[in-house]
Amino acid sequence: MVFKPLGMTDSAVQLPEVQSNHLLPVFNAKRKPVPQWDFRDTMAGAGAVCSTVSDMLHYMDAHLSDADHSLYAAFPSTIRT
Repeated sequence: MVFKPLGMTDSAVQLPEVQSNHLLPVFNAKRKPVPQWDFRDTMAGAGAVCSTVSDMLHYMDAHLSDADHSLYAAFPSTIRT
């Protein structure tokens, strides 16, 4: 995982139960609460990561840094479409 090398201490693909209450509520088009979405099985690469804004800033900072970052060589493969 990239979380530890990037200093992302509040990010995970599967949150511990104690942190799941930190997630924002999800609502449907009729503004009714619905269960949290779970992308781990079918679309993990498109949305399985749960993260804080602070951790995502660490991620963006690493992408915008110079080539001296330890994960720099891996970044091009993370943004290919």
